[in-house]
Amino acid sequence: MNIKSLSDAQLVRNYISGEESALSILINRHQQRLYGFIFSKVYDRDATEDIFQDTFIKVIRTLKKGKYTIQSKWSTNKLVNQLFLMRNQHVIDLYIPSVRNLEILCGRLSSQLELDSSKLLHLFQDENIQEKFGFNSYTFSSIVIPNTYEVFINISEKKLIEFIASKYKNFWNVDRIDKANALGYSQSEITTL
Repeated sequence: MNIKSLSDAQLVRNYISGEESALSILINRHQQRLYGFIFSKVYDRDATEDIFQDTFIKVIRTLKKGKYTIQSKWSTNKLVNQLFLMRNQHVIDLYIPSVRNLEILCGRLSSQLELDSSKLLHLFQDENIQEKFGFNSYTFSSIVIPNTYEVFINISEKKLIEFIASKYKNFWNVDRIDKANALGYSQSEITTL
């Protein structure tokens, strides 16, 4: 029987039994889907690659210890979901509150993440970063859209600001911009209100 035609559960059993090539087939089979999911959370190819590799290192260690139970009735989706659960140990729900100033915001964000609040504040106050996203020192705090977001707990300060900027861009779609303009306000003014 061709090893590539085996079910995911059988490939895992073969790997546990010592057939190293079975894991390679399993990884190749699900790499694109898992990689895409991770990238959708971090928006960075290098970080995605690191997290992807870390996920499969955890899978390998867990399988080798015999702590991973595979049931023959599991579908491919069920197995991939189990891999996601292992990966999700690094994902948290980041609550971004509505606050009056950046110092408070940075303190609240760093209390939820593995971040240095002073380094994060320094980046928020960096004029080059403000200009990069089309803001100035008076309007940059309006880039923050209060909400709860899924992020990796070890996201860097710079990647967090890029993530916040992407959520701002997603929030301010053409329809919302038109509504703000119809009221005679800018996006920053609406956010401040």
